[in-house]
Amino acid sequence: MSSKILVLYADKEFGEQLRNERKRLNISQTKLADTMGMPYSNVCHFEKSDPSYGKAGIKVILRYAKALGYKELKFKL
Repeated sequence: MSSKILVLYADKEFGEQLRNERKRLNISQTKLADTMGMPYSNVCHFEKSDPSYGKAGIKVILRYAKALGYKELKFKL
């Protein structure tokens, strides 16, 4: 059985990459926020890489990937 793997690239904004993947999977920000157990506004700020919100840590990135249905996450330089 193969695992669903999400690949993120270190030279691009993580929020933008995850937003593109969310849209590709046809998942709304509201649905994703509900799945992650966080406010919709957090997802919105994260996807925009809003500097006033701060940078998301690895835990948020992992929660986001898991909420999108991924079982494994890889980072590429």
